[in-house]
Amino acid sequence: MIHGLLIPIHANKLWITSDEIVALRSVQNYTEIIHINGKKFLFSRTLKIVAQRLAASEQFFRVSRGSVVNLSQISYYSKNDFSLEIHLSNGEVEVVSRRRQMDFLTEFAKVNKAS
Repeated sequence: MIHGLLIPIHANKLWITSDEIVALRSVQNYTEIIHINGKKFLFSRTLKIVAQRLAASEQFFRVSRGSVVNLSQISYYSKNDFSLEIHLSNGEVEVVSRRRQMDFLTEFAKVNKAS
């Protein structure tokens, strides 16, 4: 089954598959969808709702209160003294919250082992 989001754009609707999504960010009561081609779409749902819709694909991980990343779009990660930074395929960097660092490392290892 193909997972993704159907988002309204003007009078049309656009289907974005989960493989095309690099990351999701919370913008108040909206979600910013960062597409693999660099475009950003604003979706009129909260990050929690959008993350629940994509949860079935098992390739997304909530790294902080305001961000969800596609585990297959991570180029690499680097660990400093107290922070864990994720470098995405589009060049952006996300910081994993302290409480989610161990869970992230576990999930990232699962995805890399499967591929």
